[in-house]
Amino acid sequence: MKEGDRLLIDMNDDGVGETPAALFYAGRISASSLAGAVNAAYRDKNFKRQGQQKLQANEAVFLQWQGRTYLTVNDPSLALQQIAICC
Repeated sequence: MKEGDRLLIDMNDDGVGETPAALFYAGRISASSLAGAVNAAYRDKNFKRQGQQKLQANEAVFLQWQGRTYLTVNDPSLALQQIAICC
């Protein structure tokens, strides 16, 4: 991806983009895998707030892992979706 590129978030595969209800930044995450980093971001979506704030359905979070920035979106089902997009 490069500056100016756009991303369509289509959570129900109908070809129409949906906007997450909220967007957070989980900060730099230390984990042994990208899946572990995404799990950590879903457990604590805002590193600046004390305690853990679980990512809710229809929310998105940016995270940094191993020098790259990722965006992941939790779909409306509340089940953990292990999909992350690197930029």
